[in-house]
Amino acid sequence: MHLYKLFITAFVLSIVSGIIFFAAYMSGIFELITLMPNTGEPSLNEPYMGNPFLLFKTLLSPTLIVSLIVLSISSLLNKVLGIVFIARNPTISEGTKVIWILGFVFASFIASIVFFVLRRSNNLLATKETRNTTAFPEFHQDAYS
Repeated sequence: MHLYKLFITAFVLSIVSGIIFFAAYMSGIFELITLMPNTGEPSLNEPYMGNPFLLFKTLLSPTLIVSLIVLSISSLLNKVLGIVFIARNPTISEGTKVIWILGFVFASFIASIVFFVLRRSNNLLATKETRNTTAFPEFHQDAYS
């Protein structure tokens, strides 16, 4: 269950960092728009045209870079943990595992939401008890029956 809490934490962290990244990106874009001249043609006297570092400073702000790094790491962790949960579950058929793994590889955010919704109803989180009883059912039968 410890890995599942890490999976949830990575998912929530990726959502929060994605929102912060989007807000920082839009803030940089709007700042550049406000620095643009009111006339249709840019001139070298404008603040962003004479100093290209101002353009890079606006587009590559520390908030934007840090949120992008956190978003990348948490999304990758979410994707890897989702694949691990599915691959290690003996109650899921091989074909279903392939579909889940492809879902986590190509659409991790959507697959994570579906995983949260279906995890209890479809037994997507195999506990130690279900792993032991489903992997080798002959060892768990009553010997005297």
